[in-house]
Amino acid sequence: MALRIELWGPPLAPLTGGNLYDRILVETLRNRGHEVTVREFAGDGPETSAASARADVILQDGLLHREFRRRNAGWRGRRPRIVALVHHPQSSEPERGEAELARLRGEERAYLRTVDAVLSPSRASVDAARRLAGRRLPAAVVPPGRDRLAGAALPPLPGPEEIRARARGPLRVAHVGNVIPRKRLLELLEGLATVPEWTLAVAGREDPDPAYAAAVRRRAAAPDLADRVRFRGPLGPAALAGLLRDSVLLAVPSTHEGFGIVYLEGFAFGLPALAAASGGAEEIVSDGETGWSIREAASGSASRRIADRLKALVADRGRLAAMGLRAAERHRNHPTWAASATAVEDLFTLPEASGQSGGDQ
Repeated sequence: MALRIELWGPPLAPLTGGNLYDRILVETLRNRGHEVTVREFAGDGPETSAASARADVILQDGLLHREFRRRNAGWRGRRPRIVALVHHPQSSEPERGEAELARLRGEERAYLRTVDAVLSPSRASVDAARRLAGRRLPAAVVPPGRDRLAGAALPPLPGPEEIRARARGPLRVAHVGNVIPRKRLLELLEGLATVPEWTLAVAGREDPDPAYAAAVRRRAAAPDLADRVRFRGPLGPAALAGLLRDSVLLAVPSTHEGFGIVYLEGFAFGLPALAAASGGAEEIVSDGETGWSIREAASGSASRRIADRLKALVADRGRLAAMGLRAAERHRNHPTWAASATAVEDLFTLPEASGQSGGDQ
């Protein structure tokens, strides 16, 4: 059954993992015969409200939880099913201050109590949303599919012999993601400073947090790191494929990831990952098998843990190759976007009366 779906959220043009997920999801649903309208939230005028009332489903990116809470509470007339698209709750990001986290928890809790269901890329994000809502919201776990790279079709991928040969060469590390504190690029640089013979390519935007990006560049220019860090900026699919194919290790040791689409993209090229230990990353990266989860504890900082993992891989290239081969296998066994879309359709067509939020399914 073809559905009329509206996706509400922030502008999808900026390059982020969440926006990439949203854009591919829209494309996949359209290819399956659904009518999908993308609306960048800019208020709630009468024309928009009338159009939305004709939709079967409104899918709301949870980043705009404050705006949507007011909009959902003030709905008049026929109300479509409202589904929250929660990549991860912002109140799950531990680098934020406690006062900000408390504010976000309150806002996200209030918003999630106005929706009918939750769609997330990971089980961890679904569970976090349900805890905030205080009820077992109907939900679907919809991981990113394996058949896209930065939104484009995958190019030819390296085979086992190429992965093994690459592991014996120079330690070329890739960091793919916007230069923001959550991605812990400064901690990565500190860890790399204790490891010999490596290079790092940084692919991502620097404008989301210019002050943090400036601090990263200052650290990269220090004598112990100079000439070994290259800033590539945001990359399109072809350039990103070239970078990943030429790298040995993907290092994005974030404080938290709702899923971490970049880890799946790295796996396509046989790259083990230094990954987040919080959120949904562990649903794709198996610690010690296809990469390492970077945790912090009283006994050591993230930088120290990053350094320890890097030194272990430098000393044991056979293990580096084996992890790369397992990463490639993990990618091959991951579902496609089309397979993931089936769970979306099932959630959208649950037998719940339109206009009611609240009951478990």
